[in-house]
Amino acid sequence: MPTYVCWAGRGQISADQKQRIAAGITLIHSESTGAPPAFVQCIFQDLDAASHYIGGEAAPESVWVYGHIRDGRDEGVRERILIRISELLVDILQIDPSLTWAYINPLANTDMVEFGHTLPLPGAEQQWIEQMPTGLREHLLELNERAIR
Repeated sequence: MPTYVCWAGRGQISADQKQRIAAGITLIHSESTGAPPAFVQCIFQDLDAASHYIGGEAAPESVWVYGHIRDGRDEGVRERILIRISELLVDILQIDPSLTWAYINPLANTDMVEFGHTLPLPGAEQQWIEQMPTGLREHLLELNERAIR
């Protein structure tokens, strides 16, 4: 499951903005990779003013997104994901693009266990979901349906 962790100053992003960013990142990742929307998770972390420095000085009120995704996505796909995430942040938060930072760390599918199972190779997600226990499978399929609407 791709995991995108978003860091920003405490109180910088409202609950509504977090929801819109999470929905946007889910759509961006799913459209870019073909992975089911139910696979995408976003985690928001607040930074205290005295918790981040650049060049030994307090960092400006920026927003950082760090994504762990399954390896196998070509360079162009990864770059488009990063650019679209930056554009999403600019649009929703009304900030200058220079205040957005985004990173992707590709991991082998065998480097991730979710729902108690090693993740599938890219492209084998539907088969992986179908092999899940009934309750979990139904939950994942329902998440996919809601994200598509």
